[in-house]
Amino acid sequence: MSRKGQITPRILEPDVLYHSEIVAKLINRSIKDGKKSAAQKQVYQALEILKKETKSEDIIVTLEQALDNIKPKVEVRPRRIGGAVYQVPTPVRSARQYSLAIRWLINSARAKANKQYHSFG
Repeated sequence: MSRKGQITPRILEPDVLYHSEIVAKLINRSIKDGKKSAAQKQVYQALEILKKETKSEDIIVTLEQALDNIKPKVEVRPRRIGGAVYQVPTPVRSARQYSLAIRWLINSARAKANKQYHSFG
């Protein structure tokens, strides 16, 4: 057991416009070359486009539904048993679920060949 004590999780401040921690995580994850203001502008523009296309008043609920559809419930981890390595399915913690969902969302937007999706790239 570690003697250094408990690690307190870092508290993330919500973003300025929507007052949401999920949007703040999305902005922080989409930062490229240390330009946070550019990342904020791109995320807010993407959310406005999403708001127009879905005709939804509460865009945060729509974003949460999209992340719920993306996030994994189970992942496989290697486990060594008797000299053989097996892939054992394990449940994913909720913080890691959101982290993976946001990472996959941004990576897929960057991988798109179309210019309109390159706001995160």
